[in-house]
Amino acid sequence: MVLPIPVLPIPLLISFPAAYFWLNLHLNNYVMAADLMYRNMGFAANRSRVNLDAQLTAFLTGVAPAALVNSKINQMIEISKGSTHPFERAEIQLVCARAYFIVGDYVKALDLLDNAIQAYVSDPHNQAVVFWMKGCVLLDMLGKNVDTILLWQHSLEKFNKLAKSRHVQQRGADWYQRRCIEMKVDINAVI
Repeated sequence: MVLPIPVLPIPLLISFPAAYFWLNLHLNNYVMAADLMYRNMGFAANRSRVNLDAQLTAFLTGVAPAALVNSKINQMIEISKGSTHPFERAEIQLVCARAYFIVGDYVKALDLLDNAIQAYVSDPHNQAVVFWMKGCVLLDMLGKNVDTILLWQHSLEKFNKLAKSRHVQQRGADWYQRRCIEMKVDINAVI
């Protein structure tokens, strides 16, 4: 009997958690992510997110089962359905996608990331970040694959445009240029 060769993780400069924290950076017309996320949803969404983060920590330390985390994720998804602001709904779903990624439910994470990509059509920064995150999920799920490379190249193209945009201040342009260098390194590691 031949045993399959295990897929070893590829060390990335820009992992899913790193990209997650790029949401809403360098956008002068938006408030910070946490404020935007709970502007309309209020206390219920904030309390649910705190509970979800606590359950994720308990899951990662072996104290809580994945089912409990899934229950908290479902609560957050229900809360997001009550939002009338598409960016707010997308950001709540990204919190849930991150949680699904952590517990290893990649299919559900991908569904929520697809929703966010659609919601961020008018927001090239956040859409590029979500494309990168989706590529990270596919890489963990499938190992090296063409779809990850295509998603990451699309994200890189958007960041390159933002780096050259006259609407981005110099500090922001420098940030985008540094991220583009890191993105190219990761793309080459997966090719």
